[in-house]
This record gives sequence, C-alpha cells and structure tokens, in this order.
Amino acid sequence: MLISHQIRCITGHLVISHQIRCITGHLVTSHQIRCITGHLVTSHQIRCITGHLVTSHQIRCITGQMVTSHQIRCITGHMVTSHQIRCITGHMVTSHQIRCITGHMVTSHQIRCITGQMVTSHQIRCITGHMVTSHQIRCITGHMVTHIKLDASLVIW
Repeated sequence: MLISHQIRCITGHLVISHQIRCITGHLVTSHQIRCITGHLVTSHQIRCITGHLVTSHQIRCITGQMVTSHQIRCITGHMVTSHQIRCITGHMVTSHQIRCITGHMVTSHQIRCITGQMVTSHQIRCITGHMVTSHQIRCITGHMVTHIKLDASLVIW
C-alpha cells in the first residue's frame, strides 16, 4: 500500500493521491498518470500496471506477456532488441542483453529485480535504476524485503 503525495512510482517521479496504488496493480485515475514510462497517459491507456491492454501494438508489456522485439517499448519506453523478452516478470533472458526497468544493462546478479525476487543486496538497480539497500526495497510488488540472499537458481550465467 502506497501513501499519497510523495509516491515514487515506476520512474521515480512523484504522483498525486489519486494515482496511488499503481505499484500494487490497483487502478489509478485517468488524468495525470505517470505510469510505466513516466509519460502522461489518457483514460484509454489506463490499467497498464495491471497488465491490461494499453494499445493494440503495446501488448500487455507490463505483465511480461510475449511481444515481438519491434513492439516492446517496455518500462523505459525504449525499444529493446532481444526477441521475446519477458523482462517485466523477471523471467529468464540472456544476462548480457537485459535492459531491465531502467533500460540499462544489468548483470546476472541483478536479475529478477522486477518481481521482487531475491537479488544481491548492494547492487540492486531497482525501478529507478538507483542503488538501494536490502532493507528498503519495495520493488514492483510493493512488498518489503528485509534480507537479501542470492539464490543460485535465479542467476543467469
């Protein structure tokens, strides 16, 4: 549950009280939403956080549903090059080509940050791409993780 005036949504930008709960996938209002890409969206483009269709060419990008490499424009709104990337849900993609939430390259130790899965404590480049500590995460799921322990099964070598 997120609180009103000082939410730092997906892009780290402030949103107002009518646009709360976007991280947890709850509905937000249609006026000034700075959802995934940080850009304003219209009432026809709401529900993108919950994985509902945005436009016909931007298929369920939030939920990590399969889209083509030409249509992804995932969290950062930029094109990604690997075909069939499920970066949003933290599913396995090649460790050398991941352009996670910030659109930056991440290493195998920093994968699965989107789903809030365990990653190394000092190197998490969460939603805003900034370093966060293991005590303060509140990733996309809105849940608090308190201790980070790398699970080898989560690492892409």
